Amino acid sequence: MTKTNKAWEKLFNSFSIIEKILTEGFYVIEAKDIRKEREPRLMAKFDHEENLPEVFKQNDLSILPITRSKYILGNFKVYQKIHYKMTKDPKIVYLPKDITTIDTTNLYSESAALHCAFVTGMIDDLIGEKTIQTVSGRMSSKTIDFEVATRNGTMKKIKVENSQIEIDGGYESKEHFCIIEAKKETVEDFLIRQLYYPYRLWNQKTRKKVIPIFFTYSNDIFSFFVFKFDEL
Repeated sequence: MTKTNKAWEKLFNSFSIIEKILTEGFYVIEAKDIRKEREPRLMAKFDHEENLPEVFKQNDLSILPITRSKYILGNFKVYQKIHYKMTKDPKIVYLPKDITTIDTTNLYSESAALHCAFVTGMIDDLIGEKTIQTVSGRMSSKTIDFEVATRNGTMKKIKVENSQIEIDGGYESKEHFCIIEAKKETVEDFLIRQLYYPYRLWNQKTRKKVIPIFFTYSNDIFSFFVFKFDEL
C-alpha cells in the first residue's frame, strides 16, 4: 500500500469520514488535518480516476479544493472520459523553417508540446483566428459557486473561494480566449476542475468567449478536445 493510501486510511478512520458522508452527503477536511499524516499537495490532487486512493475507490468518492486550505469529499462525478477518434487521419503540420529552439523529436514536457502546437499554427487552426499566448501558471480562482453531479443522481452546491488553480496555456484571439489543460500522454479521463475552475475565473475577467480545451501529446499525435460548460 502506498504512503498516500495509508495516510488516507488513517484520516478516514480518525475523522469518521465515511459515516459523516453517509449522514451529510459530504465532508470538509482542512489542510492542517491532512498534514498530520502527509503533505496536502501529495494527498489531494488526482488527475485521473485511477489515481484515487483505494478508500476513495471503494466508496465512490472524490475530492475537490474549495479554498487554499480546505477540501470537500463526496461521491461527486468529477472525471470526464476521453475518447480518441482512432480512425480519423491526423492533419500533418510543419515547424516553421526559421524556428531553431523547438526539437520536434524531443518534446520533453507538456509546455514544450504546447509551444510546438502554437508555433505550428495548430491552435489558430482549431479556433479559426490568430491567437497570442497571454496566460500560464498558477493563480487564484477568486469566488465561484456551482453544482456538481453526484453518483446517486443528485446535485450538490459547492462554493470555492480563492483556491489555487493552474493554466498550462491561455491563448487570446480577437473574439476568443482559450484555456488549455495539457497532458504529455494519452489518457482515459481527466479531472474536470482543471478546466472548469479556470473557465469560471476567466469568464469573470474577459468579455471574450472562453473556450476550455483539453490537449494531449503522444507518439507525435497532438489531440485537442474542445469542451462546453452549460452552467456559469
